[in-house]
Amino acid sequence: MTTLVARLAEQGLVERQGDPTDGRAVLLALTPAGADLLDQRRAARAERLSGPLSRLADDDVRRITNALPALARLAGVLTHSQNRHGGIS
Repeated sequence: MTTLVARLAEQGLVERQGDPTDGRAVLLALTPAGADLLDQRRAARAERLSGPLSRLADDDVRRITNALPALARLAGVLTHSQNRHGGIS
């Protein structure tokens, strides 16, 4: 993780900030360049998905949309588990 953060900081996409409540921790903040890149990536992803999604029935799109919050929570659980245990457990 440290290498990835260092690379992002070198590219000017994030900046490190000390955590005011925990002197051992470092917080990350997106720079304006990082926010711009994030916006570009999100727009590109939306464009890639719009074609395939338009071929689905409205009910299927609604089901996918309704499942997204649960999938996001699952991704968070998996990420947390992976960070704590060095892999998915």
